[in-house]
Amino acid sequence: MHLLIIDDNADTADSLAMLVRIRGHECDVALSGEAALSRLAACGGYDAVVIDHFMAGLTGLETVARMREGCFPIPVVLTTAADNYVVDTLRMESARLAPVIVLRKPFSVDELLASVKSLVTEDSCPRPA
Repeated sequence: MHLLIIDDNADTADSLAMLVRIRGHECDVALSGEAALSRLAACGGYDAVVIDHFMAGLTGLETVARMREGCFPIPVVLTTAADNYVVDTLRMESARLAPVIVLRKPFSVDELLASVKSLVTEDSCPRPA
């Protein structure tokens, strides 16, 4: 799989990317929603996006909404360290932006990859020609 990891905390993004790569997957990192949208428009080709919700600038949910407006149907795992109320609210709000799974931090790499794999199907995100 080829993932795009989006988090405004560079240490978190880089650490997660390293762990995903150790598991044999490709991934790139973007440090903001805006940077992620630019990367998607420029190269695409991702099987899924892993994005933190609470970031400076665009939130994770706002970024996903813009992805959908830009015709990027890529599956998304939206992560947050927020409490259960916020997680439940994000799950309800993200339902209209499917496919999205909300994953509460802290999570293991196994949990993350299982969430991604549950979203990714062979035709979920066609690669550019």
